Amino acid sequence: MRICILGDTGDGKTLSAVDILYEYYQLGYLVYSNIHLEIPYEKITTINFFETVDNTKKNIVLIDEIGELGKASSSTMFSFTQMLAQSRKSIGENHHLIMTTQTKHQTNPTMRGLVDYLVFPEILVRENEKPVIVQLDWYSKIKRTYPVEFWFTHSTYRYVQKTCEMYDTMEIAKPLQNRSFEKYLKKYKKFIGTRKIKNLYVKLLTETGLNKTENMELARQICYADELYPKLIEKL
Repeated sequence: MRICILGDTGDGKTLSAVDILYEYYQLGYLVYSNIHLEIPYEKITTINFFETVDNTKKNIVLIDEIGELGKASSSTMFSFTQMLAQSRKSIGENHHLIMTTQTKHQTNPTMRGLVDYLVFPEILVRENEKPVIVQLDWYSKIKRTYPVEFWFTHSTYRYVQKTCEMYDTMEIAKPLQNRSFEKYLKKYKKFIGTRKIKNLYVKLLTETGLNKTENMELARQICYADELYPKLIEKL
């Protein structure tokens, strides 16, 4: 099952995602996540994480703020969408995915067509300013329509008071990185912050096996890495 949870800041997107994920964890699923969790999990940082998922075991993946991929680069979002489509065949029924985003426009139509449900959360009850009960409105995909359309199916209600303790509510999810970006960043770190994209692009053309479009996007990400990935730069 693939779920995309949509809502504004404070609506309970991540809260609902973690609550659903924890339910699978209790059933014995392996957990993968791009945010820190207070349960056993494996951290994912790149869009190529599908290659590391153990497809012989049941697993569930949480990607918080999937819309940040589009901010990192359009090609990264495109690459992720391709991998998402391919993973249906390679991983199959053992694999479940939960994504969160603020609006559906932060994801492309192809990606929305690959999810089974759109879910809209609303916090109904709070105690001492902490969420207690969340309502989830589920919309199922209507097949054979383009662009993909969804229709309301049902609402569920979840008690989430303990879920708030399972993750850092103040953590800002970082966009998943393209593996090619990680691979070349250290080698060409002298270009970070120079904005000499064309110079680096010419150099990459002769030193990578990427096509022209990929090389241009890689050059842009490296030159702007100090803005896009500040914490990653600190580790270089």
